[in-house]
Amino acid sequence: MLDTILRQQDDYFFAGDERLASILAWIRNYADMLRIYGREARLHARLSSACVELLRAGGLFEVVN
Repeated sequence: MLDTILRQQDDYFFAGDERLASILAWIRNYADMLRIYGREARLHARLSSACVELLRAGGLFEVVN
């Protein structure tokens, strides 16, 4: 789920939603950092859940479904 969301970052940026693109860029960078440090599985799941909650709170969850 997280990877699907992050792939849409450029779409949001080019659609003019720079705020959401910025949030997704931060999340992408954080996810990359987790992968580098080898704690991907557990923390990636937490980050994915947090990302979905962030989008749901902003009324954007439907965009990624």
